[in-house]
Amino acid sequence: MGREKARFAAFFGGILLWLCYPLAFWNGIHARWLGRCEHSPFSGQFDSCHNDYLPIAEMAWCIIAWCLTVAFFRLARAFWAPVRRPNATAWIRRRDPTYFAPIIFWLAVAGVAWTGWNFLAIPLQARFSLLLAYWAVFSLWFAGAAATNWKYPGQYFGGAE
Repeated sequence: MGREKARFAAFFGGILLWLCYPLAFWNGIHARWLGRCEHSPFSGQFDSCHNDYLPIAEMAWCIIAWCLTVAFFRLARAFWAPVRRPNATAWIRRRDPTYFAPIIFWLAVAGVAWTGWNFLAIPLQARFSLLLAYWAVFSLWFAGAAATNWKYPGQYFGGAE
């Protein structure tokens, strides 16, 4: 597979991961609850494990995540779109090779931190292996985006060019 096709596959894979995010988010809430409260019997009083809490904000976040798909699409394109070069096929809109924005690298690093935090919040049990695999793959996707957009250390920390 050529480099351009690999970048397109990574871009498209990230979009699929984002579209699956609400399912992972919802199952992650349940997995964290099971890890914390599975063996806690109901004592007749409400506590952090047994309460009458309605997850309205969580349900709204799932809808908001799907609404933010276009924004994530643009972010994924910024991460993975190849630079312009001669004899290349058209792929959305190519990046100008002279343009550089360090924020793209730092957004990828923030994505690694966000997905890593979600991964570590899930109990390490076999029944959650699919959810753990989802977060691990999404973290690797962001790590690949960070590696792709890494230029050299001085460029991010004010060193000499």
